[in-house]
Amino acid sequence: MKRFQQKKQKAKPKPIQVEEDLNDSMIENGTDEDSNDEDTDASPVGSDSGHESGGRFVRAPASSKESAQATKRKALDRDQAEHQQKIKAMKQLYKPPTVEEINRLKETENFYHSNLFRLQVEQMLVEVRVKAKVASFVERWLGDFRKFLRTVKDGEGERGLDDVGYEGVRFPLEVPENVEVLQKVKFQFLQQRIVHQIGANKLGTDYGKPIVVDLLLEIPERCFHKEDYLNMRYHFKRAHFLCHLAERLVGQTKYELAGQVGFVALKGDSLKPVLEVTPSEEKFAGKVKFVIHAVAAEKFLLKRFVPEKNNVRPAMIGKEVTEDYKLCPTPHYNASVLYDLRLLKNQEVLESVVQSDHVRQAIILLKVWIRQRQFNEGFYGFDGALVTFFIAYLIQNRKIYNTMSSYQIIRLFWNQMANSQWDTEEVTMEPTGTESTKSYHQFYEVVFLDSSGLLNICANLSGELYRRVKRESAIAIQLLD
Repeated sequence: MKRFQQKKQKAKPKPIQVEEDLNDSMIENGTDEDSNDEDTDASPVGSDSGHESGGRFVRAPASSKESAQATKRKALDRDQAEHQQKIKAMKQLYKPPTVEEINRLKETENFYHSNLFRLQVEQMLVEVRVKAKVASFVERWLGDFRKFLRTVKDGEGERGLDDVGYEGVRFPLEVPENVEVLQKVKFQFLQQRIVHQIGANKLGTDYGKPIVVDLLLEIPERCFHKEDYLNMRYHFKRAHFLCHLAERLVGQTKYELAGQVGFVALKGDSLKPVLEVTPSEEKFAGKVKFVIHAVAAEKFLLKRFVPEKNNVRPAMIGKEVTEDYKLCPTPHYNASVLYDLRLLKNQEVLESVVQSDHVRQAIILLKVWIRQRQFNEGFYGFDGALVTFFIAYLIQNRKIYNTMSSYQIIRLFWNQMANSQWDTEEVTMEPTGTESTKSYHQFYEVVFLDSSGLLNICANLSGELYRRVKRESAIAIQLLD
């Protein structure tokens, strides 16, 4: 017993140790837990041996070991959860396709060139589509514009057509030298509260930035006289109507409608100015433009504007009419007036034909195609309106169906355009057909008649541009094949 106590006195005091260190020290001293307990019990409290050994040994709590085990359990649970997620993801990959997915695969196989082509088409449509915020702003702006029209009062008295002075607005037409022809005719602005939305935005085929929202105001019938279709009277009264409206629009402060107001030539034609309004909200100023058209409300007989008629008398250009003088036809002037008279009716025809989302998507993609090749640039180019009319013509003649995909419609458009003969053969949207198209080729390079059988939609389209569109369509078909 003494020997044991002597060895124990040589041990260094360790007040607090973990369990593993305590066991190691006991082994080094040749003792174990039982002997240590016996020694502790044998020594009285406050004995010298207790002071020499540094006091009683106290076991440290095993918190570090438990925390390590808890950390291992958490890591194990996390690994198991990740493993379960991977298994679930693998099961989703090998899960049988749904009915919707099978139908989409069949549709891609039957209606599209390839799955990649369909993805490219859908991505392009997402990029060029009109955003919901812009569409909401257009509706709100139109509501305020209709309220503004109710505040516009009739003009005070009549004015001559040569009186072109407006406050803050420049008259868009050039007054001819022979002013006497215009001085005899008077014009008075009358209120028009009804506005029609026309064009691509109404059809759902507009795209890009800025989008153009076309608005149509019908000039009241009382503003015209019986023979106002002669000698550019209609064009001047149309310009006066728009100038009066622009003057009121710039001068009012009740509705925040116009940031900028100005005239632009419709399709590059200086005789057909339209009022372009940029909204006052800076957020949408670069995204939307409103174009206001003013047309006669079917005041004149349409047959007066067939191409062989003369509606510009020699007095307009300062010449006298004699018995030997023969009135020459004015086909382009006639088409200019007739275009306005048929504008609202043709819009109704297009709305009745273009009713499928696939058709609208095809029109948008074709507009991108012609814009990339700049077919729509210049004086009466091959623009989106002609694309829409031709697709409507193909639908009427059952070359295209509303159930077709956008890819099929585009392909048929290019195929039909490449094989068309608008410069030699008659093309008309009139349901019963017409025999008068042969005479139209005497006055126009390209002939494509609307549903009335009287208006040549391509009256100012050059034959060279038409043949260029044909060549590009043939190339597009070859690339698809």
